[in-house]
Amino acid sequence: MITVAETLKNLEAAIRLSYEDTETTFVALELLSDITGKTKTQLLSSLKSPLTPQAIIRLSKRLDQIAKRVPVQYILGFVQFYGNKFKVSKEVLIPRQETETLVETAVSRLLAKALSSKKALNVLDIGTGSGAITISIANTCSRLLEKAKQISFYAVDISAAALRAAADNSRTVITEKDWLAQLHFIHADLYPESKQATPQRFDIITANLPYVSTDEYKSLKAHIKKYEPKQALFGGKTGTEIVERMLDGLKPRLKPSGVAIIELPPIHEKWLRKKCESLMFSTEKVDQKGFIWVIQPVRHRQAQPLAQHTRHLQPDPFARFSR
Repeated sequence: MITVAETLKNLEAAIRLSYEDTETTFVALELLSDITGKTKTQLLSSLKSPLTPQAIIRLSKRLDQIAKRVPVQYILGFVQFYGNKFKVSKEVLIPRQETETLVETAVSRLLAKALSSKKALNVLDIGTGSGAITISIANTCSRLLEKAKQISFYAVDISAAALRAAADNSRTVITEKDWLAQLHFIHADLYPESKQATPQRFDIITANLPYVSTDEYKSLKAHIKKYEPKQALFGGKTGTEIVERMLDGLKPRLKPSGVAIIELPPIHEKWLRKKCESLMFSTEKVDQKGFIWVIQPVRHRQAQPLAQHTRHLQPDPFARFSR
């Protein structure tokens, strides 16, 4: 009989064809946990134990799927993201780890606004996919804020199948059920249409839009290119076309005090900064890898009255400390 330890080695060897070495052990444990019905802790404490005949049959099916390069998350039917389990299928992009930084940034900004103001706040998530971003933000806020009606969330996607997946995930992930009424799933291309009942402007806008270029798409790994939806990956010839449309429509949708938080790889940093500067937005890189960006309107300083200007004509002994 094959043991748990031997099975893990076999799974790791198969997974290594598609995943980085640093990921193989964790992914193998996830798969074996699903195959055996045991937790990862139980598996690691019983490495010499044999697999049951039923588990061996399930293992054979899983190895066949791995050989066909089916992403492990699609095999399992879920992905762990921001401490929660999200259902995923071929209709939605698999959430990546770097996107958790986007969620952390949005949660921090949103809580600061909620705690400093009594006004109701509105959040827009563009290209929501599985709903991982907006649901994670809402679920975190639900644990820290008392009033559900303080924040409303609007999740937009061009894919009706993705919106159904997101709505389904919201019901299983969000623990404070009175917050569910604050989530609205909208079928639209980038921004909600005027006929749809949504706010005109938002306090926070999040977006993880497709940004893979034509050349990059050709060289994607087989398990990504073959199974994940092209619509959620391909961003146009240069990879920036969809993000550019989103930025072009941002100003009338974002409150003057609002922020947009987007994901875009560092290869496009120069383009992003130049584009935002032309639209009178400032850009701030959030993470060291350079994937997550905070974008907000540039605030112009009001001209001072003449009397204030004349005071500065005299030498200022503290001037050197203000530079």
